[in-house]
Amino acid sequence: MTVTQEILSWAIMVGMLAGGIGGTQTPENPDGSVDTPTIDNSVDDLPDLDFSGKEFRIFNGAAQNENSFWLVDELNGDVVNDAVYHRNKAISERFNVKIVEQRLGEDASLDAAQYIMNTVMAADLAFEIADIDVAASRNLATIGCLLNLYDVPYVDFEKDYWDIDLMGDLAFGDKLFYALSAANLDSYESTHLLAFNKDIEAIYGISEYVLNADSLYQLVLDGKWTLDNFYAASSIVAADINGDALMTDADQYGYLADSSDMLAGMYIGAGLETITRGDDGRFELAADGLDRFSALFDKLKSNFVSDYFHYDDEKAVLSEMFGLGQGLFCDVTLGDLENMRDIQFDFGFLPYPKLDETQPDYVSRVESCNATIIPVYCMDIEFVGIMLEAFASASYAETLPAYYDVAMKMKYTRDEPSSEMLDIVTSSRAFDLGDAVYGSLVADRLCEGLYSDEVATLEELLAIYGEEVETYLGKVNDMIANMR
Repeated sequence: MTVTQEILSWAIMVGMLAGGIGGTQTPENPDGSVDTPTIDNSVDDLPDLDFSGKEFRIFNGAAQNENSFWLVDELNGDVVNDAVYHRNKAISERFNVKIVEQRLGEDASLDAAQYIMNTVMAADLAFEIADIDVAASRNLATIGCLLNLYDVPYVDFEKDYWDIDLMGDLAFGDKLFYALSAANLDSYESTHLLAFNKDIEAIYGISEYVLNADSLYQLVLDGKWTLDNFYAASSIVAADINGDALMTDADQYGYLADSSDMLAGMYIGAGLETITRGDDGRFELAADGLDRFSALFDKLKSNFVSDYFHYDDEKAVLSEMFGLGQGLFCDVTLGDLENMRDIQFDFGFLPYPKLDETQPDYVSRVESCNATIIPVYCMDIEFVGIMLEAFASASYAETLPAYYDVAMKMKYTRDEPSSEMLDIVTSSRAFDLGDAVYGSLVADRLCEGLYSDEVATLEELLAIYGEEVETYLGKVNDMIANMR
């Protein structure tokens, strides 16, 4: 069960009241103070402790110009910003701690992963936890720079506010280095879905005449939103708008998506993965010999790899093309929704399609995102464990409802069915290690083969690079097994 599914109605109201819908500033008391919304601390079973003003230092690997979901300076009327403020105030007062965020300067010569590695190697206790991209930090996990989260006291991964399924996707054998909870909103920001243009859908009679359905929404609810239906819907709307006999960024397409996003979105949406774990917990290449993966690859290669149907050009901003009404479908993430508010036409959201109707659930791809790690030389593991659990539980009550139920579902969707679609999108989210962690080794190679005239099938592609991948994964497995 996911974090999103477990949010209670009272928590939704807390998020709404805390930040104010539509930018209303949280009111201050006559003396200038601001009340912190009450958060039920009993859900996390943490002891009542006073840390005497101790600093809890968080290194945030996000870019300087990116918003922080960890620390904000003040209330500003934005629903998510204010929820973060109230959450931190509640944690600070509960445990008498000071929450401090660190970031690299704009002119820093190091990237975030290198900074963390240097800190660990020098045993320089510069921070208690770090929030960093899982792909950029994969070497930190395999060379022993990160603490196994299963060894951290007070952290209860059975609680609903932990995204245990996503964390399991990132586990290394019997070791877990990346934490994802209600506090890690970047995993939601990085969740993929489809936006669709309702005007184009209506003009071409997609639901009624092409798919024989009441609506695209109903097709999803009936479990019939499949790859074949997606192709049937999108393949008929491509048009040479400017009449120059060339399909360019001035024309109309069925599906706007980066080629790698299309491939990963489709195979993860089909419930498939490229890297799995054997019975011994070791990573192995899973695509070889899988009939469903081969069938998907064949469908994509024969149908979706078409300049006339699917548009992907590094020089074009696909979301802008969609905003100009040039695509029926467009690959987006939840993090894109806020920027779509100014689009003039009516649009909705859908999950990525199933491979076929035998597939039980829709699955949504989470691309590489920021997750929480603890440096291996952590000196006060009990303090860090308490803070991690407190952030997860308080975020479940405060920030996730504000972000998801208020911002995403109420402000950024335009109809009730789309809000329901977001629940389907977030109810089953998944990483694939071959995409989120080892993308350059696996997913990028698959994408190259998909567009290569010299490769006809998945089996041919795996024959070219499969052994290399297996050898690399073997080295990773050995490094993890040799960790102390």
